Amino acid sequence: MRDKGISSVYVAKSKKGYEKGQEPDIYPIGIVTERDILYRVVAENKGPYKVTIGEIMSSPIIAVDEGLLIKDAISLKRRKHIRRLLVTGTKKIAMESYRCRTKNQKVLRHLLQSVL
Repeated sequence: MRDKGISSVYVAKSKKGYEKGQEPDIYPIGIVTERDILYRVVAENKGPYKVTIGEIMSSPIIAVDEGLLIKDAISLKRRKHIRRLLVTGTKKIAMESYRCRTKNQKVLRHLLQSVL
């Protein structure tokens, strides 16, 4: 994560039963963030070589369609007390987080004022 400059990764699982030579049908089952590592590994003095991703990942994932309005995404995150949403669309998966939105501060301020 450090080498790629990212603060979180999705954990995915492939469905069984796909044909040889086909791409497996992969679906997200959790998310691991820097915070998960700090709170669930470092702060608890667990050895990072002994802890599995499944033990520290946050699950289930809250997913939304790419057509959801930003103000509705912000509202959902506040209700669910989460920082990231999985955004699904036409064969694409993305992440929406506060850090993603800060690139355009004027839009962010306007959206937050309308939600708050």
